[in-house]
Amino acid sequence: MSVQERKQRERAERERLILATARELAEQRGWHAVTTRRLAERIE
Repeated sequence: MSVQERKQRERAERERLILATARELAEQRGWHAVTTRRLAERIE
């Protein structure tokens, strides 16, 4: 696996994690509660 392929895979996984976390937060508190700060706090 090349470095470029690995980076693409990591980027795709990070995107899936962000979207899943945003969906979860929206289900719990509503879309108004989805902020970059809250996403970052939950993902860390």
